[in-house]
Amino acid sequence: SPIGGWRGGGGGLSSSSLDQEATWVHELVAAEKGCLLLSNPEFFKGIQSYFDKAVIAVVEHGEQGTIGLITNRLTPYYMGDVAPSLTAFKDCPLFYGGPVGAGIQVLHRVAGLKESREVISGLYWGAELESASAAINDGRASPEDFLFFYKYSSWAPSQLDGELSRETWFLAAADSKALFPKNGKGGAPSSTASRPSTTVTNVESWHHFLKMMGGRFESVSQKEKLQDTLYSSLGLSSGSLDTDEKGDNAFLEGQLVLNQLNDLRFGWITELLQASHLEEGAVLVASLVDELVCKTHVREQLDELAAEVRERLGGAGKPASSAATIAAMNEVLFVTRGFAGDISDYYNAHNSLIHKVLEKKKGNPITISVIYIAVARRLGVTLNGINAPRHFLVRVEEPVEHEFVDCFSSGKMRSQEEAIDFLLGVSDASDVSASASEEDRGKIRRILATTITPQEVYGRMLRNLAFALRSTSVTYASKKSEGLILLAMRALDEWVDERNSRDEN
Repeated sequence: SPIGGWRGGGGGLSSSSLDQEATWVHELVAAEKGCLLLSNPEFFKGIQSYFDKAVIAVVEHGEQGTIGLITNRLTPYYMGDVAPSLTAFKDCPLFYGGPVGAGIQVLHRVAGLKESREVISGLYWGAELESASAAINDGRASPEDFLFFYKYSSWAPSQLDGELSRETWFLAAADSKALFPKNGKGGAPSSTASRPSTTVTNVESWHHFLKMMGGRFESVSQKEKLQDTLYSSLGLSSGSLDTDEKGDNAFLEGQLVLNQLNDLRFGWITELLQASHLEEGAVLVASLVDELVCKTHVREQLDELAAEVRERLGGAGKPASSAATIAAMNEVLFVTRGFAGDISDYYNAHNSLIHKVLEKKKGNPITISVIYIAVARRLGVTLNGINAPRHFLVRVEEPVEHEFVDCFSSGKMRSQEEAIDFLLGVSDASDVSASASEEDRGKIRRILATTITPQEVYGRMLRNLAFALRSTSVTYASKKSEGLILLAMRALDEWVDERNSRDEN
């Protein structure tokens, strides 16, 4: 049996290696052998913290229960420390697989080894030591093809299903390559690297999988990174939250500060939710980092842009079709005024501030789109934002030849199929090898048909701004501003959760 006993090898896991090796990751709706469990950060704070931001490979799942291995929690030991006779694997790091049992587990990607069970194609659990050593000696394998774990994690029959119903875990499927480093460079230190002084979790691998899953999972990752930033700004290290080693005093202290900030900014959240139009909410977002932003001045600039477009259409009182209005808007905003996506300095915080984008005519997709929608509304044309993955588009609500506007690309008009190709990264629709599956196209088609809510727009703007503050050196990039952005995101999410709960009831 693969449970217990000394079984075989070494390796590591890191976000950089995952970028190079994993070919796909996607959400699952039900647990199965070979899936990944990504812990929900809302759980495991102060209890079972070894599961906090854990990435668990499920090696067995069925009527007898579930067995898994934490793949990103590194101990300060190598196999040479715990089993000196295993010279072939002496420099292989040892991971903490979970709280159950007392033996060594192994995952590997070498077919044909004795006492191995196939988990999924290309991934095996358990191996006889002599068989594994022989595979290395004859060149069929290397130590990097093996991962060692001390102990494992387990669930009784139906226990995991209950936890999944409460969304204690996020379920994912991934290529078997995702758990192994490329060229031996993984998340675990090499034999020459300094060892961790205690057992630590490689949180970057958790973030990486969530980012690859996209959508709400990527948002969860971004929010956690922001929370870590806030704790850092308060002089608290993220390590202080590892409650199985240091207690939860730091977490409680951080929560007290969050409550104080919440009291301070409560009026801001209320005003944001009452904003009549997107541009007003965008001004409030900008006010978190620049108290000098003026709502009246922003409104006057948008009025001026609309007046210029109206003049291009022949003056006030002359009716124009949506298509003609949009053509005139594109001419004025993107040709005459020179609005464009800031490709050269994309992560500059100014690109997320509506008053700065109006001033310098450069911005990120969502901020330029908010300006575009505001100008169109003044001209009697209804446009809506599309919350597409990794890009923000504008949908024209009245039928025109091209129904989606890419404001970041100087107002480029795209049909629905062109928008789908663009969002899926298909550059040549005639190239069959580059085409996405009909399932993927269907998912994007549904996204394009859905209108983003104002609260979702503000949430996305806040995430963009928070990331920009960490990536640039503008004067707004203060620790206080980062903390306020995090608070705003949390308060907005809480409001959305409360609204959804009311709707369900």
